[in-house]
Amino acid sequence: GSSAFISWIFAKSITNSSKQGARYGVAGGFGYAAWYLSFPAAAIVCYKLRKKGYSSLPQAIHDKYGPTSALIFAGCVAYRLYNEVWSNSRVIADFFGRQTRNVPHSNGQGTRTIDASDGWWISAILVTLLPLSYVFLGGMRSSLISDAAQTVVAVIFLVVVLVAIEIDRNKQNDLKNWATEGSDKAWNMFEYEPMQDVSGLSLKGGMDLFALGAIQGTLSYPFFDPVLTDRCFLAEPKTMARAFTAGGFFAAWFIMLFGLIGVHGRMLGDCVNDGVCSESILNGASLTDVRSGAPAAVARTLGVGIYSVVAIIMITTGISTLDSTFTSVAKLAGPDLHGYIETGKPLRLADATSKHVWIGRIAMITIAIVGTLPLLDNPAELDATTVAGTIVSGLAGPIWTMAILPDDWIWQGTRPLAFLVPVILCATIGICFRLTTAKDKHGDLKYQRAAREIDFSYLDVGPGIYRRYLGINILQACLSIIATFVFSLDWCWFANDDDPHHDYKLPIKAKVDQFCSDDADTTDTNGFEHNTIDIKYNEMEEAKAGL
Repeated sequence: GSSAFISWIFAKSITNSSKQGARYGVAGGFGYAAWYLSFPAAAIVCYKLRKKGYSSLPQAIHDKYGPTSALIFAGCVAYRLYNEVWSNSRVIADFFGRQTRNVPHSNGQGTRTIDASDGWWISAILVTLLPLSYVFLGGMRSSLISDAAQTVVAVIFLVVVLVAIEIDRNKQNDLKNWATEGSDKAWNMFEYEPMQDVSGLSLKGGMDLFALGAIQGTLSYPFFDPVLTDRCFLAEPKTMARAFTAGGFFAAWFIMLFGLIGVHGRMLGDCVNDGVCSESILNGASLTDVRSGAPAAVARTLGVGIYSVVAIIMITTGISTLDSTFTSVAKLAGPDLHGYIETGKPLRLADATSKHVWIGRIAMITIAIVGTLPLLDNPAELDATTVAGTIVSGLAGPIWTMAILPDDWIWQGTRPLAFLVPVILCATIGICFRLTTAKDKHGDLKYQRAAREIDFSYLDVGPGIYRRYLGINILQACLSIIATFVFSLDWCWFANDDDPHHDYKLPIKAKVDQFCSDDADTTDTNGFEHNTIDIKYNEMEEAKAGL
């Protein structure tokens, strides 16, 4: 439970929650927490797959949709892991140096770009190298052990920060007078709404963000994140499902509470901006950054001690995410991809050899380098969630279908197009949309021709900031489900009704039901983590051979 909890308390998620809190009030943190519906979604899907005898998500996709689909899925996973490197190292680096920013010229015309400081780059690189070094040597076991300690540190320090904010607020008489002087403001952070005359329960007030997170979190987002799904196959199935449900609940609350840091920053910044509070209360922090809810800037207003505590929270959560990322990269490159090259299908962790370990280690070094390069373009942290989730939204139909349909309803053999068509179709839509919004480090559109010629405005839902994201994701969810249904029919192209498991399916399922009810312990083979079901799967293989 603690591993699942801390592995999804990303440094970039904390930053996003804080910034959304500054933008929408408590509705911002609540909206971002919608992505944590990924926990129960992953628990349900993986529980069902394990009851059907699968020991990993790639194995299930290979079995029901064929080897090409498994390879495309690996590409989706690699894209996710690539995003996790730069998005988490970036927010930690903000505590140790100046990030790239665009500032207005002195004459008020246009902006100029100030590149990130050397300290910023050094910290971004070091925070990537630290988890890489111990996961390189210790495998997933080192990641799981560190997760428990990191969970305790993160929770205790969040409580300390929230208490410090409340103490600081009670000392700020000017802030209190400003917040209580009019009917359009509120002293209570849970009631404060930064957007005047806009309800937090409206689409414009942040509910479009919540709807977007709920759609992605329940349908597709969890399945291309091996940091989450790898852990779904470690413990006994029922234990896993309970741990993920509880872990997701507490992780969502953690993220929502961190949004209050952004709410406090917005209140403080607005008070200074209105001329009621003195700028000295910012303690040298940028007014723009404080109002935007940047954790580093808000923490600076609370003094050196709290600034250090928030920095520790960010470092702890960032390193936890990065070590899990590198572990997942090793599994993807070793047993999954190299196993596919060798045998035509992903290998089980129990079959991993020292060769797969070294392939995984090389892949970890590669992703650490490649995943740092996007920082040259100064991307926004939220892009790693909204953009990435939009591009892979086609996973919804295929994965939910093979998990929840009873064995008597689902097809025998493989249906490649039932996976490839929805995934590629939705990825094409997502990439086209990204071409219309991507910006360079100067804040200018990178693909101006695409922005002029591709129009998605007719898909807008409501007047909110995320109206287009929401409309596109609704369309993609519908397309994914419809395409999966159509191309799973037995008359479709490339449909294969030959089920290599047909002869032993029932006895194997009976064994799986028995094994899934047993307690599982954890062992480590060549740096990879697996559980009892992986080991006992060998007994199922023997049963197959005897039938």
